[in-house]
Amino acid sequence: MPFYVIDYEKTGFRAKLEGRSYVALDRDDRFVLAGRATFGSILGDPREEIPTPLLFFSGGGGSVRGYQFRANGVEIDGETFGGRGLLELSAELRAKVTEDIGVVAFSDTGWVSEGSWALDDDDPRTGVGFGLRYQTGLGPIRLDIAAPVDRQPGEDSFAFYLGIGQSF
Repeated sequence: MPFYVIDYEKTGFRAKLEGRSYVALDRDDRFVLAGRATFGSILGDPREEIPTPLLFFSGGGGSVRGYQFRANGVEIDGETFGGRGLLELSAELRAKVTEDIGVVAFSDTGWVSEGSWALDDDDPRTGVGFGLRYQTGLGPIRLDIAAPVDRQPGEDSFAFYLGIGQSF
């Protein structure tokens, strides 16, 4: 997505690519290994000249569980800003207990960086947890509980997520 920032008269390019894969571990699809990878990069001007809605953050139910929504980004003087680079990796082991009830164990990791490439200069933030799925006609209702692996001062020790549909 090309963009133009009127205030600075600058242009840039924002790209985001996501891939997902699912592998049944048995013939009846009772056990499924699911994976997701997301890569994002903003090419162009420095982070501070790019509007916040275009920058990348991680954290939350559709990103890195265990953290608040958009809680992870570039840390500068104790404040969190969006970054120009993003990499997120998620893995889930899903198991059907009955036709309508399932359980899941998961791990999510995300990098957000000042530079255009997510692994340039920042440490990853990782959350782990487990969840419960209840199948409905609209899709599964999911309840997840997750905890940050390397919790920082001021961060919650765990987070709950309630939603409709799988996390990915």
